[in-house]
Amino acid sequence: MNKTRIARVRASAAILALMAAGQMTAQAGVIRHDRADSLYTSLAASAAYSGVGDMIINGDTRCSGTAISSTWILTAAHCVDGPISSLTFTVGSATYTGIDQIVHENWTTGLAAGWDIALVRVGSAMSGITFASLYTGSDELGRVGTNVGFGRTGTGLTGSTLSSGTKRAGDNMIDVTGLAVGWSDNLLFQDFDNPLNAGDSFFGLASPLNMEYLIAPGDSGGGLFIDVGGTRYLAGVHSLIRWVDALGDSDYGDVAGSTRVSSFVGWINDKINPIPEPGTLALVGLGLLLLSGRTFARPS
Repeated sequence: MNKTRIARVRASAAILALMAAGQMTAQAGVIRHDRADSLYTSLAASAAYSGVGDMIINGDTRCSGTAISSTWILTAAHCVDGPISSLTFTVGSATYTGIDQIVHENWTTGLAAGWDIALVRVGSAMSGITFASLYTGSDELGRVGTNVGFGRTGTGLTGSTLSSGTKRAGDNMIDVTGLAVGWSDNLLFQDFDNPLNAGDSFFGLASPLNMEYLIAPGDSGGGLFIDVGGTRYLAGVHSLIRWVDALGDSDYGDVAGSTRVSSFVGWINDKINPIPEPGTLALVGLGLLLLSGRTFARPS
């Protein structure tokens, strides 16, 4: 990436302050203008992505999320960091009710810091879907990432002009981490390459993939998947969109950022499988002794 393009991307940082308020946090995605939408909806229907669901917060705010176990969903912190009166998660053929949410303790309104990740717990066990496996490696760059969500759509020529609510999936190379623009290494960036104009490319190769795609408003919290050794892993959580043409509509040339799952595997496991406090373990041990039916004599 040349110095001029780096400057243009950094110049958009001031505009990104608006994203934290919801104006440009990520929402399903925008497709190539020369590809049929049915290709993207068909890909989203694959069993590998059946755990990506439609999240509605307070009845009127849409995000996406990915089921990682029967009761836990991984999503973006900015989706669930405010007062929540209701939260539903529709996945497969069922709708579940969110009963608790855990926002990363380092999350702030600064998306550049790379802490935009949260967990939502549902009140009943989800079933009939594929729970996503978390990626634990560090070699995401240069891989094809498949983005899945329920956000707004359109084409690279029009931007996100159509309403959200339909599940789509599309591909994009994972080009760089946030370090390329002076942001956090916890972010993975993809740019929307234009088959008509190589100048719209900001990172990596300028040639678009066959099903090139960029997330849009509504995709926030959705999943970025990669294939490693024939297994699909959840590598990112959709977080933000950066633009350089002042339109902010996920058209060709715009850039999407996803929170890097591998940076948070320990945090996720600690929250969904907490280790009991030592005192609790002692009480459990005592309970087991009492339930064993043995009688213990007091030392004389």
